[in-house]
Amino acid sequence: MNIRNPKQKTTGGDNIAWYSYYAGFSSDFVNSIIDGLQMPCTSIILDPWNGSGTTTLAASLRGISSIGIDLNPAMCVVAKSRIATHFDINTAEKKVKYARVTSFKNTLTNDDYLLNWFEYPVASYIRYLANYIYGRQSKLISDKINELSVHQCISYLALFKTVRGLLHSFKSSNPTWIKKKNDLGRVDVLNASLKSIFIHNIKEFYNHCNVRKNEIEPILLHGNSKKMMIDDNSIDYVITSPPYCTRLDYGIATSPELAVLLGDTIEIDMIRRALTGRTTIDRNLDTSEIFFPKVILDFLKSVKAHSSRASDTYYYKNLLQYFNDIKISLNEISRVVKKTGFFICVVQDSFYKDIYCDLPKMMISLAEYYGFSLNSQIHFESRTNMANINTISKNYRKNTHATESVLVFTKDK
Repeated sequence: MNIRNPKQKTTGGDNIAWYSYYAGFSSDFVNSIIDGLQMPCTSIILDPWNGSGTTTLAASLRGISSIGIDLNPAMCVVAKSRIATHFDINTAEKKVKYARVTSFKNTLTNDDYLLNWFEYPVASYIRYLANYIYGRQSKLISDKINELSVHQCISYLALFKTVRGLLHSFKSSNPTWIKKKNDLGRVDVLNASLKSIFIHNIKEFYNHCNVRKNEIEPILLHGNSKKMMIDDNSIDYVITSPPYCTRLDYGIATSPELAVLLGDTIEIDMIRRALTGRTTIDRNLDTSEIFFPKVILDFLKSVKAHSSRASDTYYYKNLLQYFNDIKISLNEISRVVKKTGFFICVVQDSFYKDIYCDLPKMMISLAEYYGFSLNSQIHFESRTNMANINTISKNYRKNTHATESVLVFTKDK
């Protein structure tokens, strides 16, 4: 099977035009998997960590049914936006043009997350636009996200880009981190200017839309990979990439988008603390007698014994929590995949200080425990990775290259 490099381009390309997502993989990679496995159109593809929706979009364009699940509501909006037709984008633009602050009741609470970055009048206007897009009272976040139409998602995505574009002074050397304070103070901009950028961003999507009306829409759900609302033995293929073991805080990375969608600081924090790979530690984390294959146990023991500060406390618990989340999710994936079905995942190795984290080998051990057999694996060097961004890590080792591995499993009969 001729598998393409999963690494997506860092500049240019339709993926970036819709939303710049650090953790995404390329559509060329997904298409090479679909072609290589000769997937019939009657198949069902699942991505339990759907992110920006590359798997589900590629499946739709190939006329294959798919299901995408993500616990981050901002990424659910991004994924649904990418299946927009020109009609959806026109509908979004027309609706936003009629947005008037006098036509919709709006309130901004004093703890709205947007106030970390924007002066009160600006934050209030953004909150008005966010509420105007949804057009009704807030509901449970899952209900709200799952019932959003495609044109509503397009409007939210354009508002995400508008807000993020105004936060230059809050960016840090870490491209995934948005600061809450800076030396220049909060952003102040006229409503008319903000709305003009907002509408411009909607129009820009028109140039990158490649979905037609007759193509199959994926099922996109706000949900948890650890407890999927999918029937047993119902999925033919899983194409996905779980969060890497690099302590990348996806909640902080998408905090501008979550601020637009939710506003509520407590709710945003709860989502951050539920995502796999989070940098926080669960208060009820069970550190005793959790089953892991030997390769993972050896890694955790090495971390715990490391002489660096907090290795035996915070970092050990954080990594234990990560592997526990991955383990539960793999159990779920095994439950929903049909016998003789395929599980294809992209993972990347990394280091904790000077300790090698062979995530591909760990994933193979866990997958085999849950009834999968490794069919093939292929490795691609990745020069763009978090180790090259975090200069402190270079104190522990010279090699900062990483390897992304594509692992192809089949489920045992």
